[in-house]
Amino acid sequence: MKLAGFMLLLINSAASINLKYISKRNSVDGCIDWLVDLKTYRVLAGEPLRVKCALFYSYIRTNYSVTQNAKLRLIWYRNKGDSEEPIIFSGHRLSKEGDSIWFRSAETEDNGFYTCVLRNSTYCMKVSMSLTVEESEEGLCFSSRIRYQENAEVTKSKMISCPDIDDYLAPYKQPIMTWYKECQRKEWRSSIIINTTSLWIPEVQEDDGGNYTCELRYGSRVVRRTTELKVTALLTTRPPKVLFPSEKQASVIDVQLGMRLVLDCRAFFGYSGDSRPIIYWMKGDKFVEELDGHIRESEVRVVREFLGEKEVELSLIFDAVEETDMGNYTCNVENHIGRGSGSAVLQKKGNVYRLELVGGLGAIMLILGIFTAIYKCYNVEIMLCYRRHFGSDEADDDNKEYDAYLTYTKVDLESVEREMSEEELFALEILPDVLEKHYGYKLFIPTIECSDLCSVINYQELEDLKHTIRVLSLIKWYGPKSSQLQSKFWKRVHYEMPAKRKESVSHRQVLDSGEQGLFGDLQAVSTVAMTATSASLAPAHVEIPDYNEPGHLQKYLGPVLLTACASANHLLVLKQYCQYLLKTRSDEIALESKSPAEISTPISVFLELHSQANSPSLVNLAPSHLS
Repeated sequence: MKLAGFMLLLINSAASINLKYISKRNSVDGCIDWLVDLKTYRVLAGEPLRVKCALFYSYIRTNYSVTQNAKLRLIWYRNKGDSEEPIIFSGHRLSKEGDSIWFRSAETEDNGFYTCVLRNSTYCMKVSMSLTVEESEEGLCFSSRIRYQENAEVTKSKMISCPDIDDYLAPYKQPIMTWYKECQRKEWRSSIIINTTSLWIPEVQEDDGGNYTCELRYGSRVVRRTTELKVTALLTTRPPKVLFPSEKQASVIDVQLGMRLVLDCRAFFGYSGDSRPIIYWMKGDKFVEELDGHIRESEVRVVREFLGEKEVELSLIFDAVEETDMGNYTCNVENHIGRGSGSAVLQKKGNVYRLELVGGLGAIMLILGIFTAIYKCYNVEIMLCYRRHFGSDEADDDNKEYDAYLTYTKVDLESVEREMSEEELFALEILPDVLEKHYGYKLFIPTIECSDLCSVINYQELEDLKHTIRVLSLIKWYGPKSSQLQSKFWKRVHYEMPAKRKESVSHRQVLDSGEQGLFGDLQAVSTVAMTATSASLAPAHVEIPDYNEPGHLQKYLGPVLLTACASANHLLVLKQYCQYLLKTRSDEIALESKSPAEISTPISVFLELHSQANSPSLVNLAPSHLS
């Protein structure tokens, strides 16, 4: 009797001590009520379950055996609405064993709260436990409503334990347990280690996320526990970042008074555990709740989420913009590391040009300037490219047998009786060779076709012809850099010639090494005049010889004349140009009476291109002084 009194005193003192730690409780009719225990029981229908009275594990410092010796009774009730009904243990499916009740096979109708009451005539204490029984979802071995939750950071290790199975493990006996992922047995990768009641992943990967189910054999039944593993990014070490408005510079927004306005704030939050994103708007030092009623915030929306990292959005809504709403608005974001912010400035829409318009016009002007500079520098190349790919063949359209006339006249009286000079080689061989063999033009050379008239001195001036000659352009020779076919000199000559489509007759280097040395010091080329004609085909020129000794011309080159004319009355035209040669020849003889100072003026050279009109057009290619 004394022992029983001592045990009752011990229980009362233990309860009194625990009252100091838990102050929120109900006391009805002198019975201490601890309400609902934090621990909840979750089980699939058809599985066994043990529900233990929480008084002996969380609220009093004693066990069930001691209370039995103290003549305290443990009574179980099931809550039904606001009332509690005592449980009648039939022993078939539900039984009482010590401080627990056992469900041999839990069913969905067993859902609810179960209360254990420890009492005698002078003492009473009780607590309730929650029980949830769920059916497995269709096609699955678990119910998503009673899953356990675990998180794992990518690249880190993770241990997944089979929870709440201690009551089903027999002492000194190896449990029979099987692990599944998404209710399927699988071949685990070699790095994953499966222990007796746990599964260890040494380095978590993105595809390791999912539902892991452990199945424990318990007599003739099984106990299943499913854990959902969520793989996340590494725990962030940075504060959140505002994506809009910009953190670096305030965004200026033009608004119209009276219009509805929605100002969005987007921010990025790294993974920070279970904490929710903190994002809010302010105007100056005032929160939105302190502003006028027509301004409010929307709900926080998650725009994107990956591995726990989120992009969220919060809108600041103006029902109708007012004059007093103009000013600076700041979007603030925070996490456990720090904070960030971005600002937007509202201003009334005016008649001034927007910055974007000015920038766009500036960009357009810049592009136009660039294209203009490119055209100024490469206009010849551009026109040649256009003629090569899209232009028509003018030489075929005008019914002419020749594309141009080529003439050369000596002005140095001492060189009249000499053999062919260097400038003659250029005018009568190199220039025709390039134009005929590389560019495919057909040239008429009067010095060959009209050779029988070269000794005639008398001539009759052509009144009409002199009025047709006019200067169109000037082409200069710039030494060695003009010797290549891709130089600007030859491109300009080709540009001034009629448009013609052809495949190159000769693909070799037109000016070989010897010729480049010979004409490397030339600073200008005698002028050439070109038109088309229907005269007979001129004889082919010989191949260009090689020159081993470079010559250095210390005088002006004689004029070279290429003339183009219409096809009608071409015999008369040939005669007229031969007469023009005779006139030029007479000018040479007339120069004999002149002093060197009187003939020091540079000699002009004419290039006449054939055109659609009957009157020829001329190009002037004047030589310049030698260096």
